[in-house]
Amino acid sequence: MKKTKSCKGGVSGECERPYYAKGFCNPHFQMFKKGLPTNYEIAEKSPHNQTTVCTIEGCGLPHRAMGLCSKHYAKHRYHERKKAGDLLRKGTKGTPVKELQKDLGLKADGYFGAGTEKAVKAYQRSKGLTVDGVVGPKTLAALKGKKAPAKKPKKKTAPEFPLAKGHFFSQPMRTDRAHSGFYSLADRKHIVKIQQKLGIAGDGLYGKSTEKKIRAFQKKAGLSVDGACGDKTWNRMFNR
Repeated sequence: MKKTKSCKGGVSGECERPYYAKGFCNPHFQMFKKGLPTNYEIAEKSPHNQTTVCTIEGCGLPHRAMGLCSKHYAKHRYHERKKAGDLLRKGTKGTPVKELQKDLGLKADGYFGAGTEKAVKAYQRSKGLTVDGVVGPKTLAALKGKKAPAKKPKKKTAPEFPLAKGHFFSQPMRTDRAHSGFYSLADRKHIVKIQQKLGIAGDGLYGKSTEKKIRAFQKKAGLSVDGACGDKTWNRMFNR
């Protein structure tokens, strides 16, 4: 015999109502679809097919909408608006909508309906903004006569000097402290950065042309002119 599925909603996870979908009875499934908690008992229904009290466990206040009392419904709407980025759009209510309507020269009833949406779209079109009927930062800034807040550019982190203390980049020398790129492939990517900063072709090899450019840079920067790129030259070059 096939076992009948039961609803997993309710305080104990064993609701007695008939199974509907996704592991829930119909009332709990409706709450699940709306992103509301399902670990509460569904209140009995009135003749008008509406829950008579708030469905949040332990609340007991009169129902208003979506199975919630006025208090819990307001909290739900607040979090929904926050997730949407605090935008004003069709269906939004409250003081911000009244202010918007005043700016648009409309009757300030505090409800963002079809008339307000139409006025917003017309305003966006006149200002060359994206015409979507949604009041975001750019539309709001235009209404207030201010520039939309620009995103702060991310600060580029200057690369650290890649060699050990006392080591440097230079033409080949008889010391293990000199890194020319001729003998180590690992050094070449760093030498390419130096060459790019100096405005010359980046081949990753520290030759005569690179040394000449380094000397010119050191002289201009007031550094000791030796043609080698040590930590001081590197840091000055990359503004560290």
